[in-house]
Amino acid sequence: AKGIKANTCISVMSTVEYDSGREYFEIRVKAIHPDGEMCIGLASSKIVDNFRMIPFQEFRHAGYKNDGQLVAFGEVVKEGLPRIHVPDRVGVLIDYAKEEILFFHEGHPVGRVISSHVRGRFHPCLIAVQQFDVEMD
Repeated sequence: AKGIKANTCISVMSTVEYDSGREYFEIRVKAIHPDGEMCIGLASSKIVDNFRMIPFQEFRHAGYKNDGQLVAFGEVVKEGLPRIHVPDRVGVLIDYAKEEILFFHEGHPVGRVISSHVRGRFHPCLIAVQQFDVEMD
């Protein structure tokens, strides 16, 4: 028998849509697999076609990863944020007038992204990696 380890990355988008003003949403993390990865943020509706933890720029994604990284528009923009654990609350605020997205951990601001890419339609989204460990005979 041969052991195989594989990762599957999925992106899930909310039907809620933002396109102007100031909008905020918050989630409570109920479970994270010990070897799993997760990223909470905002993205364009194209995010459903994404299969990477740090989506390419075309997906217009900005997010806060459970390992403490802040990612935006295709790259890591900050490291060392509080790690996300169960049952933490993570909040995301988009302010179109200021072209910024703010990220909160347990009600405290922990990071922000200021970019001209903060325009147009965004949806709350979650990207997650589930690890599989199987044996093949």
